[in-house]
Amino acid sequence: MLNLAAAAIPLLLDLIPGIRLATPVSGPFTLGLLVLGTAALTLVVAALWYERACRVHCDPRAEELRGRAAASESAHWGRP
Repeated sequence: MLNLAAAAIPLLLDLIPGIRLATPVSGPFTLGLLVLGTAALTLVVAALWYERACRVHCDPRAEELRGRAAASESAHWGRP
């Protein structure tokens, strides 16, 4: 949802009458540049958040399942 908002907001702002993304804000920076920069930062933060969540929640579970599979496989080959 966060990624969708980061992509949709600049597009929707361009469609609203009266808002010009080429409006200078400070020096060479325009409103469009700041909006797209914020969107890019949002995408990077979402990616880092997702990576951390996978590392904390998914990786330990995957290691546990790999350990069980290895133990099960070695037990299978050890049977007569």
